[in-house]
Amino acid sequence: VNWNQSEHTITMLSGGLAELPPSEPVDPVAPAEPKPPVDPAFPLPPLDDNGGGNTGGIGAGLRGAWVSTVFNLDWPSTGSFGNKTKQQDEFIKLLDDLQGMGMNAVFVQVRPAGDALYPSTLVPWSAFLTGTSGKAPDYDPLAFMIGETHKRGMEFHAWFNPFRATTDTKTDKLAVNHVVKQHPEWIVKSGSMFYINPGIPEARQHIIDTIMEVVHQYDVDGIHLDDYFYPSGGTFGDDVTFRTYNSKNLATLADWRRDNINEFVRQLGES
Repeated sequence: VNWNQSEHTITMLSGGLAELPPSEPVDPVAPAEPKPPVDPAFPLPPLDDNGGGNTGGIGAGLRGAWVSTVFNLDWPSTGSFGNKTKQQDEFIKLLDDLQGMGMNAVFVQVRPAGDALYPSTLVPWSAFLTGTSGKAPDYDPLAFMIGETHKRGMEFHAWFNPFRATTDTKTDKLAVNHVVKQHPEWIVKSGSMFYINPGIPEARQHIIDTIMEVVHQYDVDGIHLDDYFYPSGGTFGDDVTFRTYNSKNLATLADWRRDNINEFVRQLGES
């Protein structure tokens, strides 16, 4: 790792590229002698095919950031509930800040917990938009975000949490068309959350259908999956499902669970 104090640049090279002398400790206050940021024999590649600061495209490489909507972590703020202008201004500022850092893509969480940040015929509006599950905002957030992102020459990837149904075990405030209420037979409680059971083929297809709504209706540059697996801690009560849906006669519960995830990824990819 090379630190060039005069230019405020950090360069990282793999060990196979160059043997560089160890850096001397730098006084953060005292001026330092300017040093070349990299070994001249191994210059860094340009940011893009044109040698400039391209904001997107294959030649630039992918420099992206995750934008979390769950718990209103990154966007939108809880103070923007019901305020279209404030939500849009927040996202514009977020994009401007990310582009200013050199990012050329965003991965925006559009399905945080069995819900949607877009008008869906299959799942309810996310409570992280308005504060109320199933309550519609007065605009299409996904269409707006894609438009603002593409306006800057950046890529927009739609990020889905496929199997997380809720972020807690409270159901009284869920919309009537939430999967926990519509298909309780698909739901497993594990730890402090509800999950959609990956072992039920109809449940997997339901998730694929919700993702394909976005693929068919919006100009997204990619689909991104997070938590596309069984919960890593606690118990997951699916013994009955294992006996019911083990058509391949897999020997162990673990093998069957892995096969369910493989099938989900394969079927989604084909779709």
